[in-house]
Order: sequence, then structure tokens, then C-alpha cells
Amino acid sequence: MIIAGILVTVKEEKKAEIKDVLSSFAEVTIYEVEETDRIVLVLEAKSRKELKNFVEREIASLAGVINAAPAYTNSELDILNSKEDELILN
Repeated sequence: MIIAGILVTVKEEKKAEIKDVLSSFAEVTIYEVEETDRIVLVLEAKSRKELKNFVEREIASLAGVINAAPAYTNSELDILNSKEDELILN
């Protein structure tokens, strides 16, 4: 399991709409919405590839998102389930 903190920078006029969309994903927990153009969230994924794909396809592609970038990642090494993760983590 990969857990990542994601900083999402948005156009302020789209912030409420983007927050609603992000809240609808089971993998996403919004921990803080600053009084600026940023949304802070935690994303859970099964692999680094799934994390990357989710950020690119489901977050960064939303209308009004300027940038979506991991601020930190953490993985549970004992449940690796793909060769790709083994190569990345070794």
C-alpha cells in the first residue's frame, strides 16, 4: 500500500467544485483546504504506478487544476505485490 500526501493547486473559482469531485473518490481523504488556491489530501494506492496514474488521470486532468504533486509518500514494504514496486523500492 502506498500512501501519499498530495498538494493540489487550483483556480480559486473552481475550488469548491474540485473539492466535491475529490471527496467522491474512496481513495482520497481531504485533510485540509487552505484559504488559498490549494487543497491538501491523502491518497491511497496499491502501487506507485497506480498512484501516478490516479494523480494524472483523476486529479490533474480536472478543469481548474493547475498542479497536483505528491508532497510525501509512504509504503508498506511487507505487502509488495508487483515486480515493478520491488525494483522501485530496492
